[in-house]
Amino acid sequence: MKKRMFSLLTAMVVAVMSLVSTVVSAADKDPNGDGKIDLSDAVYIMQCLAGVYKPADLEQLDFDSNNIVSSNDCTMIQRYNLGLDSNASLQSISTRTVTDTYNVYNAKTGTFLRSYGLSYEEESGSGSQALSQTEMLPTPGKGNSPNDVIGTDDRFEDYSNKFAVKIITTTFGSGFVVGPHTVATAAHCVFNKNNKQAYKISQMLIFNGSKENVIECTPVEAHVPLVYITSSDINDRNDYALITVKEDLSPYIDAELGMVTDSSAKDTLTVGVVGFPATVKEGTVEKTVNSFTKHNEYLGYGSIIGIDNEVITYNVDTKGGNSGGAVYATEYYNGVATKVIVGIHVRRRLDGSANEATRITARELKFFKNTSNQNW
Repeated sequence: MKKRMFSLLTAMVVAVMSLVSTVVSAADKDPNGDGKIDLSDAVYIMQCLAGVYKPADLEQLDFDSNNIVSSNDCTMIQRYNLGLDSNASLQSISTRTVTDTYNVYNAKTGTFLRSYGLSYEEESGSGSQALSQTEMLPTPGKGNSPNDVIGTDDRFEDYSNKFAVKIITTTFGSGFVVGPHTVATAAHCVFNKNNKQAYKISQMLIFNGSKENVIECTPVEAHVPLVYITSSDINDRNDYALITVKEDLSPYIDAELGMVTDSSAKDTLTVGVVGFPATVKEGTVEKTVNSFTKHNEYLGYGSIIGIDNEVITYNVDTKGGNSGGAVYATEYYNGVATKVIVGIHVRRRLDGSANEATRITARELKFFKNTSNQNW
């Protein structure tokens, strides 16, 4: 059966019912650029998080200035209580419609089923800032594997992230739960560029708090961007996909999807990478920790050190098998920690000095959250 896209706006409206409209100057955060802070700004942020709009300037949406755009920014709007210049200078925002096409495959057989398109509004005009050389990604990756350990291997075995999923085909990779029946991953984990065929997914495993408490999922469909399928570039910048599953995975959604600002590289925002690497390093010895029959979940931390419009680069240790895993930041509001997934781990840098993720933007948010084209 199909499940229509559930509304993210309901919870947000409850959180911001007590908003007082405050006029602000152009120099201050004004998410929708209308010259004042009110409920409409919170609605606009949630629309961006749902993939309806691709904002020109994420810094304006980052209301709490922590380099993470999430539902917490909507909550923070109601706390904004500054008296500022009443002569607001309004932003001029125009948009263009962007449509992406996706192919759908039977997840078990790899057979092509159908195609569909998804659209979002991409903003242009003022507010967009060019990235500095320190923020830009200087060098593309070197394919999908092997990924790199940077210096000492600091990863450790950890099962606290319920959203992590191990995906087994003719090889194995990682993914993460983004909806009741939806798992996000890298496109190269479900589609083989060499022979232009979708992989047959044999197993999907979730470890509910421990390596002994294994939940097996039944894959139904794999959705892959057409631009990834048709590109011959192994360092494709459209490396994202989703898998629908039969079971209800709601109990394993313990993180939300969000975005990072361009300043996250300059400020070296801390991120974690969760997944199922083939090996870890113990000193100089490479130890096998994952195979088709051996299952161990690992977590590593590091910092964002480069960013551009489509890719995040960081110094977190990874290895083959980590591909498709969540790259997340943690933010705190009123003492409560929220994990916000901002990227999908895909590969290493050419020089082996860092690793890379597909940056979560409007296209990925729209893709993951719009369930109208998903069957399970």
